[in-house]
Amino acid sequence: MMLSVTPPLDDLFITRSHYSSINKEEESYLQTALASLSDTPPEEVRVRLFALEKEHAERRQWLWCSLGLSPWASILEPLCQVATTTEIVFSGPSPQAMAQSYQETFWHADAAALSAMSLAKEVAAQQIVADILATIYTPWLASTTLNFQRLVEQSGYPGSREVNEASAVYQVNSQALFFVDGLRFDTAHLLMSKLSKLSVDSQLKTQWAALPSLTATAKAAVTPVGSLLTGQQENQDFIPVLAASGQSFSSHHFKQALADAGWQYLDGLDTGDSSGFAWLQSGDLDNLGHAQQRKLPLAIDAVLDEVSERVASLLAAGWQHVRIVTDHGWLWVPDGLPKADINKNMTTKRLARCAILKDNVQTEHLKSQWYWNPNVTIAMAPGIAGFVTGDHYNHGGISLQECLIPVIDLHLKR
Repeated sequence: MMLSVTPPLDDLFITRSHYSSINKEEESYLQTALASLSDTPPEEVRVRLFALEKEHAERRQWLWCSLGLSPWASILEPLCQVATTTEIVFSGPSPQAMAQSYQETFWHADAAALSAMSLAKEVAAQQIVADILATIYTPWLASTTLNFQRLVEQSGYPGSREVNEASAVYQVNSQALFFVDGLRFDTAHLLMSKLSKLSVDSQLKTQWAALPSLTATAKAAVTPVGSLLTGQQENQDFIPVLAASGQSFSSHHFKQALADAGWQYLDGLDTGDSSGFAWLQSGDLDNLGHAQQRKLPLAIDAVLDEVSERVASLLAAGWQHVRIVTDHGWLWVPDGLPKADINKNMTTKRLARCAILKDNVQTEHLKSQWYWNPNVTIAMAPGIAGFVTGDHYNHGGISLQECLIPVIDLHLKR
């Protein structure tokens, strides 16, 4: 029997889990303890989180947690996951080696940070969680990204126009290419757990985003018609053009190029002719990120549910193979991207995480070439900084979170 009354003070043999009043008191204590961690050194925060986890973990098994009455006990679990994974700032001998370590282990830090914030429904709770993550997650993210950028500067960026599995020409029919804008690697793992409920064989792989990691550039690179595109030297928007005509790769021209290549473009809930090839797009995490900023984690689950439901409708309509692709990942920084400076006189276009350099300009920033025209040189913001202030969410730079993008292959079980 579950009781909400206060237990007798002199009863040493009560079953604590039976009393909602005890759970309520423990929740209040835990909230106060977590709020007190603001402005505490990272190692002390970790020690305190682990101690609190020992005290409160069992409450996640109580009825009250399943009723949504133990939000702080729930939040504590991913906070401890962040604390554990970020104890080591990792690097490696090459960008590829770091990418391997990230896929095996360190993506859990990003996933747990998002999970902790997604469970903080109230504004006051979000601030407490953000303060803790700013102490244990943000410095790890910044150092890890600087390590990755140092390796890219030494060895070069691993992505290239020659290696683009997502937009490879398919050899069999009944193939749907499903584009999800801003599907980061850790969120792809969450999507995989939702897709596991479907009758499909699934595989999560990775590839490198086209640079800069912006929708205009990187989405075009994963379309079936990417081989028809090039980039103009003088541009302000990173949008490629059709090589044959010089026309901007707009939505209209994209659909026309798809049709000319024998691909269907599926709008809305259309499932098309499942014996052929199709492109569709849904689940715009990127626009949500720009709009919601720090609150993005609260919206991710619903978007992934939408994607999973759309996949289910394709399979029900007879599609045998579905490949989910994306353009870029992103940085989510609970306390905001720090500011990086670049002289405006050196650039022709400045965005949050990158800038187009004028010809023959020297800069201390990491440089890269535009995917669609290597004669266009780009300056990349250092670490997790931005050339524009005020963002908790953004992309366009070089980091594992922005550039190591997922590819999910789904095949209908026979």
